[in-house]
Amino acid sequence: MKREFLKNFQVNGTPLPDAVIDAILEEHDRDLEAAKADPGASGGTGGKTFTQEEVNRIVSDRLAREREKQPKDDEREQALKAREARLDCRDYLDSKKYPAALMDVLDVSDVEKFKNAADALASKFPGAFEVNGGQLSGAKPAAVDGLRNPARSVDTRIADAFKPQT
Repeated sequence: MKREFLKNFQVNGTPLPDAVIDAILEEHDRDLEAAKADPGASGGTGGKTFTQEEVNRIVSDRLAREREKQPKDDEREQALKAREARLDCRDYLDSKKYPAALMDVLDVSDVEKFKNAADALASKFPGAFEVNGGQLSGAKPAAVDGLRNPARSVDTRIADAFKPQT
């Protein structure tokens, strides 16, 4: 390293002082002497050489580590496919005007099976999936023991449920 080279350096527009340049050059000289005394310490040509067996082992170890990382990619890919299938099923329901609640009941992992099952339900229960004013128009469940009588208030029905049996 030459003094002229260091004189061209500037810090905040000010050239390096001579004392700093001298310190840099002294440290550089010490590093050069240390490298000449022990070339392997500074990564010189005196480093270890590897046999072909050692190189093969090192490469095999690295490949094994990379292969361990691959299942994470496969898991991500499977999750992505599952999300795509779920979206395709939702699109199918929207196109047929079927209720979105079918996605909670039917298996959405296979789009074709989902379509077949949804269509089978629609054909077995005609009119159950028709939407009128935001509500499904399927048949209303029958009253259970008269408890669904709209003329009776909720309070009356609760009181009746807790009356002592005579």
